[in-house]
Amino acid sequence: MEGEHIMSIIVDYPPSEETHDPPQTAPRCRRACWRFRFPWTRTAVSGPVADDDLLIVNMTDEIWALSLGYRDLGSLPPYERQEVNVVRKGRLSARRVDQPAATDPLTLALTPTVRAVEIGAAVRHGVTVYHLRVIERSEASRRVSRPAGG
Repeated sequence: MEGEHIMSIIVDYPPSEETHDPPQTAPRCRRACWRFRFPWTRTAVSGPVADDDLLIVNMTDEIWALSLGYRDLGSLPPYERQEVNVVRKGRLSARRVDQPAATDPLTLALTPTVRAVEIGAAVRHGVTVYHLRVIERSEASRRVSRPAGG
């Protein structure tokens, strides 16, 4: 018996017809309906609602490429104004078009109170320094001239 190999065989009989019951499923969970009746739960998961026109004013001699988050807002020529309809939340960035793409842009965090953004420049010690300035709603409403006696 030197060339013979002995192996054991296990025979698994098919299950009988009575054991074909479907497996038990877990009971279906039900969400608590009280969570959806309170206003703060609806606003916590919804998007911001401050989607008005944002005024962007360029007070420089340069052309600027603008973006808000991942949204491209286009370019803004020198001494021009542009109104864009955006949700005022996120980071507004402005980069000079004539600069390489690796140049750091001017950035500004927007909030719903922001009405306008001004791109400005100042010369200090012979060097031009660019900046972004925020004009908020309360400040913008104070600048509106009201007719006398009205």
